[in-house]
Amino acid sequence: MEDELKSLLDELAARIAASNQHCSLCDNRVLEMARYPRYLCNSCEEEAVDNEGRLVSFTEELDGYSLEMRFKDGLSPNVIFNPARDDGYPHVWVRGTKCEVQVAHFGGIVMIPAL
Repeated sequence: MEDELKSLLDELAARIAASNQHCSLCDNRVLEMARYPRYLCNSCEEEAVDNEGRLVSFTEELDGYSLEMRFKDGLSPNVIFNPARDDGYPHVWVRGTKCEVQVAHFGGIVMIPAL
């Protein structure tokens, strides 16, 4: 099992190293995703803050389209965004750039600069 995981991680690292796609903010190489040509790398996502400057992170809810925004300070209650209820997608700030957070097409979270 450990060998299989190492093999998968090595393959992923090789795909990223060969990728022509880069993070929109820091220019780090990211895994190529044609559907999201401007998505942010994990390092930039870790810097996301809300309008008040509080560090936040996101998880996908089990329904497949809702997002939970968690405040990393642990002092504020988590917030659920459900685009199906017309909540829209949440916006955050990363390195001074306004970004939108979405549930990716096949699951997971994707953060892209807002237009």
